[in-house]
Amino acid sequence: MSLVRGTTSPETPNKKTPQGRKENVMRKRNNQINVRLNDSELKKLNKKALKSGMSREKFLRNLIAGAEIKPAPPVDFANLIREVRRLGNNVNRLINFANSKGYVNKIEITNTLTQLDNLEKTMWQAFKPGEALWR
Repeated sequence: MSLVRGTTSPETPNKKTPQGRKENVMRKRNNQINVRLNDSELKKLNKKALKSGMSREKFLRNLIAGAEIKPAPPVDFANLIREVRRLGNNVNRLINFANSKGYVNKIEITNTLTQLDNLEKTMWQAFKPGEALWR
C-alpha cells in the first residue's frame, strides 16, 4: 500500500473509461447517462429538485427508485419543533410542581401533555405526506 500522494493503493484501483478518463472502481455508481431536455423540462426539473431540497441527480435517483418525493420543510421548521419541545418541557415542570402541591389532577396533566404531543405530530405530518411534486 503506497502512502505517496498521487499514487493509488491496491484497495482503490483506477481503470480507464472508454473516453480515456481515470475512474475509481470503488465508486457506488459507475454508470452515467446523458438525457436531453428542452428549456421547459429543465426548468421544471430544477424547480422540483429545489423544492424537494435535493440535487437533480439525487431527485432523479429517488424518483427512479419509486420514492415519494416531498417538499423540503421550511428552514425555520427545526426551530419551531425545538420551541414546541421547550414549551412542553416547561409545561411538564409546571405540572409536576403543581401536582406535587396537589393543585392538578392526573387527568389534566395527561390531557395537557397529549395536546403538546399531538401538536408536534401535526407539525411533522404537515410535511410528511407532502404535496405531489408531479402535478
